[in-house]
Formats: sequence, C-alpha cells, structure tokens
Amino acid sequence: VLDNFEHLLVAAPTMVELLQAAPGVTALVTSRARLNVQGESVFPVDGLPLPASDEGEESNGPSDSVQLFVQQARLQRPGFQLTADNLSAVNRICTLVQGMPLGILLAAGWVELFTPQNIVDRIDQSLDFLESDLQDLPDRQRSLRAVFASTWSMLSEHEQAVYPHLSVFRGGWTATAGQTVAGLSIRDLKRLLDKSLVQSVGPNRFTVHELLRQYAAE
Repeated sequence: VLDNFEHLLVAAPTMVELLQAAPGVTALVTSRARLNVQGESVFPVDGLPLPASDEGEESNGPSDSVQLFVQQARLQRPGFQLTADNLSAVNRICTLVQGMPLGILLAAGWVELFTPQNIVDRIDQSLDFLESDLQDLPDRQRSLRAVFASTWSMLSEHEQAVYPHLSVFRGGWTATAGQTVAGLSIRDLKRLLDKSLVQSVGPNRFTVHELLRQYAAE
C-alpha cells in the first residue's frame, strides 16, 4: 500500500519493474495524479456524500459529510448538537468543501470559537480560513491552501497559465467552452483530469472543485 504517491511519480517505473518481477504482488496506490503506466486501474475517490439540500434534515438522517462534521466538532465542543438553528449552516459548510474530509476537519476545528454560520461566512470570504495548528498533521495538510499549493507545483508552466482561466466557470463547462474561453486543448484537459484538478461530471461536462476554483481565481 503506497499513500500520497503523487510526490513520488518518478518512481512509478521502478514500481512497475517490481510488479513484473513479482506477479503475485498487487499495489494499491493513492495519488492525486495518475501514474500513467500499463496495467493501472483508476478508481476515482470523490468527497463524502453531501446533504440533499441546504435546508432541513434528510428523512434517512444526516449525510456522511454532516456526520463527519459533527464528529469532529464534538472533539472541540463535546456538547455540540445538530439543531434546527444550525443544520442549514452545517449542510452549507459540507457543500462548500464538496465533502472533502480534510476540508470538513479544518472547518469543524473552529466550532469552539464560531457558530456554523460564522464558519460559512468566513469560508466564503477566504480560503485561508481553512487551516489548523494540529501538531500531528503534516505541513502539507495543515491548510487547504497548502494542499492546493502542493498540487499546483506539479503543473507545467503551460498548465499553470491555462488553469486560472477555468475559474470563470461556475457549474461546469464543456470541452468546447474550455477551448473557447480558456484556451484549453483536449490534451490540456486530459492532463488536468489525470492530476485531479478537473473532474468529469457527465458526457462532455467538466467542473473544478469550488475551493480549487477560488484558488485558481487568485
């Protein structure tokens, strides 16, 4: 099991040699970027399931993302409860980070100081709000900005020049729109998909995570 392999992509050919020499071995690799080697099977990992809407509690109980927020919030305030007053804001927090577990953890870490609605307002104002001083988190995971900066460093100069233009799209775009508005070629689109900076959400329909869109806009 190899975790966070995006930092070691140059070692992918060595791993392939190992697998060829030991055909009984299977490698489970997590990475924000594809290895792009033969035999690679890709299983996209999305965020946790989101609430059905920003208003009201779902009939089958809170979504997984809301449950994670509550669990993390209780580490800061043991008496934290979902209520009619805060449910909509908690749903909104989970939707803003699109179910990203790290984003939920960082947001929930502020319930000792702020109400869920305050947290929503601050996420809307600045990506920098989502950070933590937990000592057991690696530096690259102490803020979403650090996560995005690490991913940004994996891009070529051309990709860094093209990607910010995608921030003008809200709600997704087609490949044709990406070409017309952002100068995004099909090869550019494929590379950004491979690096988890663009997601496919349907036939010829693509999107960027909302917080990544904020980062790209900056």
